[in-house]
Amino acid sequence: MPRRPLASSTSSYTSVGGADRKSGLPHFESKWQIEQHVRELGLPATILRPVFFMENLRSPWMAPRDGVLAVGLHPATSLQMIAADDIGAFAALAFARPAEFMGKTLELAGDAKTMPQAAEAMARAMGEPVQFVELPLEQVRSFNAEMGDMMAWFNDHGYSADIPALRRQHPGLMTFETWLQKTS
Repeated sequence: MPRRPLASSTSSYTSVGGADRKSGLPHFESKWQIEQHVRELGLPATILRPVFFMENLRSPWMAPRDGVLAVGLHPATSLQMIAADDIGAFAALAFARPAEFMGKTLELAGDAKTMPQAAEAMARAMGEPVQFVELPLEQVRSFNAEMGDMMAWFNDHGYSADIPALRRQHPGLMTFETWLQKTS
């Protein structure tokens, strides 16, 4: 039996972009189950669904090495991205303006780039050449099956955040270039 929400409390849950789209990706599907549970409990919540973190492109498993950004995405795949700081900014907005955000689900992205565009932006920020190389999905799957499946999902489906609408809610929403400048 669903519980009645507490009138004066609010909550925010951070899920993942595309959680509701039956991706078949275990970490997306588990977050969807949690979203459903939050709803069944009747909690007064805002659900934030961040897309691919810009910070992932600095991680040891994805950062450029020897001037090469090697990722299992097609060159034409436009990948929506979000800076972690912007996820926090939206959570803060949800708590500051509960009437506006309560009960809403927002897919969060600040920019969309192909990996060749990301490599060019990284090269400008780093002051050295960075070239994109598409990794075959079989190679990605050989060291991380779910990562390979996620890259395939990005290539075939991808995220669907409304970036212009998000920017109206949070004008400071970072582009990839802004994030690079801030974190370089």
